[in-house]
Amino acid sequence: GRGGGSRAEEWLRQMIAAGAKPSEVSYGTVIHACAQEGLVEKAEMWVGRMQTAGIPPRLRDVNNVLSACAKAGALEKARVWFDFIMTSGMQPNLHTY
Repeated sequence: GRGGGSRAEEWLRQMIAAGAKPSEVSYGTVIHACAQEGLVEKAEMWVGRMQTAGIPPRLRDVNNVLSACAKAGALEKARVWFDFIMTSGMQPNLHTY
């Protein structure tokens, strides 16, 4: 069956196709769903689309990408995202670690 990430992505794609402007919560929902399944590349792609749309990712969004990295064993990517948190002025929290 299709996982939550696929369903959430499809929902967001339909929303964009219909001309709606997704909010940070809409993007965050999809990033979270992808992260739950360990889909690092998809979670990263949606953070990128969020930034392209002019919406800065929140700490929880980046923490979700870190969670996906942890699930996938992608240590180098996790390090890149951790550096992003540290250089962006965000304050890491318990979920970051």
